[in-house]
Amino acid sequence: TMADAFCPQPITIPAILSYCGSALDVGLNYSLLAINVVGFGALYRRLSSEASKRTPSLGIVLISFGFVIAFQIVLCLIVECVGISIIWCAIFGWILVEVACGRGIGGAASNDTEPDRQAETSNTSPTCVGYGILSSRCSCIAVVSTILCVDLAAILYYYLTAPAITTVAHICAILMGVILEVVAARGCSIGCSRRRFFN
Repeated sequence: TMADAFCPQPITIPAILSYCGSALDVGLNYSLLAINVVGFGALYRRLSSEASKRTPSLGIVLISFGFVIAFQIVLCLIVECVGISIIWCAIFGWILVEVACGRGIGGAASNDTEPDRQAETSNTSPTCVGYGILSSRCSCIAVVSTILCVDLAAILYYYLTAPAITTVAHICAILMGVILEVVAARGCSIGCSRRRFFN
């Protein structure tokens, strides 16, 4: 969201993170951030429990998350915008890749090796392995689908109520999340395996 007349000049980090005092934007976006973090955490732990060799290490996940946070703040300092929507949109993009590949929700990607498929097949429990409420018995597909629908509804809301640049930023952030997941899942370009990277 672009800074408005209520924001200090020059823009500050507290103003960025607080949406310059907009209670609606704070409530909406921090709720979306919490939902996406919890949903991603549940999905990641399930992927880890399946022992898939394509699951990025926790170190890479945290570095990616830190990069997105830093990118959000630096971008807003440069172009004088406010908010944290780039962060939850990037997580949304990461989750989208996992869903598209069928990982963590009872399916196996087509490029799995036989040991990967056996490991995933052996874990057929419908229980989501996650935090808090997501640690109870539930359908992982339903949980992930709900998160994606909530994210899309929020993006649509800002499409209807905010300048077009906001929607462009949301789409670019989703693409950034997709790219970060693909890079993390494929390993670094010089051929080092993720299992040797931060493990």
